[in-house]
Amino acid sequence: MSILTDWFRANKLSLNLTKTNCVLFRPKGWTINRPFNLILGSEQLALTNSTKFLGLNIDENLSWTGHSKTVCNKVSSGLYMLDQVRDEVPPEQKRMLYMSLVNSHITYCLMVWGPMALAKDKDRLNKQQKRTVRAIENVERDAHTNPLFSKFKILKLDEMIDLELGKFMYKYVNKSLPLPLLELFESNQQVHAYNTRGQLNARSFEHRADCFVRSYLAKGPSSWSKLPNDLKSCTSIFSFSRKLKSLKIAEY
Repeated sequence: MSILTDWFRANKLSLNLTKTNCVLFRPKGWTINRPFNLILGSEQLALTNSTKFLGLNIDENLSWTGHSKTVCNKVSSGLYMLDQVRDEVPPEQKRMLYMSLVNSHITYCLMVWGPMALAKDKDRLNKQQKRTVRAIENVERDAHTNPLFSKFKILKLDEMIDLELGKFMYKYVNKSLPLPLLELFESNQQVHAYNTRGQLNARSFEHRADCFVRSYLAKGPSSWSKLPNDLKSCTSIFSFSRKLKSLKIAEY
């Protein structure tokens, strides 16, 4: 922190300490028995349970409950807008509204928070998403939604997570990620010298922490290994995304 303070001063920058805080990340249920103080310059930073960073609400246990709630609120706002025009606008235009007012909020950094979100938070967001799809078609509240997701080519939450993980792993295998992200995994080629079909597939490092097991660091390589080989061999991220999305929608 002293190095950071010196860097700010050397570059004639100032940090607004009233908007700066720190989070002590730890597994749920763990307590810290000794005082934790973080000093920047001569000021002590406020210790908080959660904070907002680049549009993500991050909590100390990485449960993402706060962020899931924020996304649900944004989806509710989008649903309200769709309800206002459900009798006035054709379904295709309402789908465009859905993509702008609902889908964009769900997909933002979904690869990071989606796999780790708690089941109850996912369930609440799933219900909200189903309500918005019913509003697009203007059907009853208890109408079955699978045909609607298929008709409008909209992915459900879990499939959206799979798509984001797939796109990330496609970029990893094709080495189109920044170097620090490429170093998050090791490939089969790094582990053994056999010329196998999956030699470039990613392998996650061994870790027993529940937080790691639920993250994209573990679920990304796992989901990639289950994809068909013809999908993995797509020549562009665009064709890969389109084919994987079609594959998911065909399952509805």
